[in-house]
Amino acid sequence: MHIRCERCSTVYELDEKLVPAEGALVQCTRCEHVFTAMRPAGAEPAAPPAPASRPEPSPQPPPSAAAPARNGAIDESGEAPSSAEAAPEPAPEPLPEPPRLSTLEGSDDELAGPPRRAGPAPKAEGQGAPVPPWARPTSAGAAPGPSVPMSSAYRSSVQRMRSTRRGGGASLRWVGVALLVIALLALGAWAVHAFLGRQTDPGAATKRKEGHTLLLRDDPGSLAAAADAFAAASALDGNLFQAEADVALARVLELSDLSWEAARLQREYARDGAELAQLKSDRPAGWERREAELSARVKALTARYDDLREQGNRREASAKGILSSLVRDHPGDPAVLRALALYDALGGNREGAAQALARADAQKLSDPWLELARASANAGAKDAARRERGLTGLLDLSRAHPELLRARLLAARALVEAERRDDALRILSELVRSNPQHATAAALAQALVPPPSPPAPAAPAASAARPGPVEPPLATAARNPASPAR
Repeated sequence: MHIRCERCSTVYELDEKLVPAEGALVQCTRCEHVFTAMRPAGAEPAAPPAPASRPEPSPQPPPSAAAPARNGAIDESGEAPSSAEAAPEPAPEPLPEPPRLSTLEGSDDELAGPPRRAGPAPKAEGQGAPVPPWARPTSAGAAPGPSVPMSSAYRSSVQRMRSTRRGGGASLRWVGVALLVIALLALGAWAVHAFLGRQTDPGAATKRKEGHTLLLRDDPGSLAAAADAFAAASALDGNLFQAEADVALARVLELSDLSWEAARLQREYARDGAELAQLKSDRPAGWERREAELSARVKALTARYDDLREQGNRREASAKGILSSLVRDHPGDPAVLRALALYDALGGNREGAAQALARADAQKLSDPWLELARASANAGAKDAARRERGLTGLLDLSRAHPELLRARLLAARALVEAERRDDALRILSELVRSNPQHATAAALAQALVPPPSPPAPAAPAASAARPGPVEPPLATAARNPASPAR
């Protein structure tokens, strides 16, 4: 009969004739679980072994002697006395060998039936109480039960299962190796891309250097050329976002000049408009001629102001659009910070400039353009002490970095606001000598020179003509920047 372990479901074969009606305790050799093997219903009870097949007596002490037979013991032939004579009850015989479970491992000749699960053979404990684990014999002293060879069908199934497991494990290992190789290749490609991305295109680097040289010259033509050079550098190297920040910086400087000029036109417009209104109100003699002159002048100022405002709006939109994306993607880059700080400082947003300068100070950046933004923000403050501190910073910066002509121009404008025209003229004269093409500085200097006084009427007795007024040297330099006056 076949029995199955209740814990690990290992199937064993057991001779049902060795199992009594009340069952026998057996132990699974795989999981060492002890359970009761019951004989199937309808099976014949276990019969006592025949005398001829009685095993040899064990070396145990013989049982107590029974009453001898009437005609003596069994003869040497091993045959019992004749049935005519009543034989006494035989002596108790030793217990048969405990039943041993063997797994279903037979060949087709030795075992019929479907293939069953293989497993190690358990040991039966007999009909008595189960032997506790500590009293069981060790594996060295335990005699293994008989083994039945495995059937060919079951053996093929087991071999297929084992080969499938081995093949599956190998496949998983190869899949893991392939994934690891792919990950390493992707990491290497990313590293190469990142390394090459940090390499600046030589042509872009040259164009950017050219743009910085033009930026320092500070005249309107150089600022426009610098913006074009920076744009070309950005087009040559898409990863060189610093060139885009430099474009914004050039646009900010152009916007500053346009704003200053527009403010000057506003003041002139207000002055001429007030004079025109007073002239129309008083109507003095010959007022019509003066009224026509003022009207034409006001009309020209209005057209010039509208043109400046349009140019300023275009440059402000360009600078603001560039800085908006750069501040979002690269908020801590030095090129972005200096362009942003100057945009806020020259535009009157001193709080925004302070925030950009604070981020630059946190990185301990040393850049004259950042110092220019700091001094400009203070020079435009409403507080007199801060304005004086800003003017001092601009003057110190122009002396420490004479190549930074924008510091001189801003210092001259601050001096004009402070009604220190002579100092402003001196600085503007030095600026024009450094760059004779600086039309912005020349125009400001010319506006600061007072117009010459009208000549006095000639005396009737004088034979020689009186000399005309001496023109200030700075005005001459402003009108003829190629030959600055010394």
